[in-house]
Amino acid sequence: MLTPAGFLPISAIFDRAEPAATDPGVRIAQGVEVIAASGASRRVLKVFRHRYRGPVTVVKPMYLPVIRCTPDHRWLATMDPQGLEQQEVRARDLTVDHFLLVPKQSVSFHDRSLRRMS
Repeated sequence: MLTPAGFLPISAIFDRAEPAATDPGVRIAQGVEVIAASGASRRVLKVFRHRYRGPVTVVKPMYLPVIRCTPDHRWLATMDPQGLEQQEVRARDLTVDHFLLVPKQSVSFHDRSLRRMS
């Protein structure tokens, strides 16, 4: 997950959160914020862990850690180097010709923008 402090694995957020009384796969996050696709900072309320059996797709974006996700996981991507023609693309359909768009906090004026990552 992208946080205001940088990338943090969901597992790290889960491990730091308080267990919920009703379900061992649910934890209550305290003081955790992530950067949403809009670029806005959002507070995390709960973190979930559950078993998954099935195919996993490995996405290897430049300058970012490897990400493992389900083939149906949707990414905001473009094949336009200017990033003007954005669309949701399932992980299974990503190619080396795609640029992934990830939210990034802008350093100046506390403005939030999208940064193109390939």
